[in-house]
Amino acid sequence: MASASVICVGDSVVVRAGVVCPDDRSVSLAGWQGRVGAVHGELGSVWILWDSVSLCDMPDRYVRESEEADQDWASIVLPLDAVTAAEPRDTPQQREAARRSIAEQHRWDFMHREHPAVAEVLGEDHPGDVLTGLRAWERHFAAVLPFTAEIVAPPCTHPARVGARVEVEAVAAVDDYFGLLVRVRQGRTRFAVPLGDVAAANGSASVAGAVGDYAAWMRTCPRGRVRMPASGHIATAA
Repeated sequence: MASASVICVGDSVVVRAGVVCPDDRSVSLAGWQGRVGAVHGELGSVWILWDSVSLCDMPDRYVRESEEADQDWASIVLPLDAVTAAEPRDTPQQREAARRSIAEQHRWDFMHREHPAVAEVLGEDHPGDVLTGLRAWERHFAAVLPFTAEIVAPPCTHPARVGARVEVEAVAAVDDYFGLLVRVRQGRTRFAVPLGDVAAANGSASVAGAVGDYAAWMRTCPRGRVRMPASGHIATAA
């Protein structure tokens, strides 16, 4: 039987046959391997950081459901007697690179719980990069435009004041900082605004919900370099 005296922080360990995930007994952990992050001798348990091989072999469903439940998938606490010593299969740097890559792919999994409609727009197999997500939103809004909206953010890329009513006519551009830029009309003037700067008004609940879901998704996105869109401050007579 393994004990705290023979397993130390930094050691590589492998999970013994017959061991299943404590939170999902349908997932067998037998053969999964990692490095010891902490040993709790008084509790008879060990904290394991899964290595890059186990991370890359991990079922996608396990990662997705862990993200949705706000549970850790890159490490686990198991009884000391559930593991045995093993030879390392990678370096800590390789392990961290694998963890970051998988985390990026599952960046928005938590939204399946908080904003189910986001999952419908992005799709279950969404690769996780912002540009692909923006293209999915572009296709989604192309089907619901036009709609009446209200400006809800102070002017930055547009001349309209907060509270102004505008008609959202079309997606004007996809920008790596501002996200979707939509062409709007206010009276006789047209200009481009970030979709996140408007809220649907006098429209259907589905349109208002979609705009709200998009704004929530955008708040989680890493922003690229600031680039004013070529279509910014479009001002033309009707």
